[in-house]
Amino acid sequence: MQVVAIDPAPAKASTLYCGGQRFKSVQACDMESTLDSLKRPVLLCWDAPLTGPKNPANAGQAKRDFSQRCVESFFSRNGTGFNTPKGISVRPYSGCPHWTITRSVLGLPRVGPHDKD
Repeated sequence: MQVVAIDPAPAKASTLYCGGQRFKSVQACDMESTLDSLKRPVLLCWDAPLTGPKNPANAGQAKRDFSQRCVESFFSRNGTGFNTPKGISVRPYSGCPHWTITRSVLGLPRVGPHDKD
């Protein structure tokens, strides 16, 4: 199985790493075709929020559905007694610019009833 890591970026080139190869820059407009060209099977490690509202079919019913996931809310509260683990951003997913390319290329996060399962 091929392992591919991607740090998506909508305004500049995304960074793609395929095990054993060098890092590669990929423009957002080329990301879909780049992924389609990967030899299968592939484990895609995508560095961007892949989840959104708790229930996309009923989005907007829970507080902060369109801005912040449960994990971000939990770690951004002072009263939990937990420090944010390294590698977890507590920025609301709606404020992360790389979620737009993630939506375009992967269809994730699903944010409403019109998104496909």
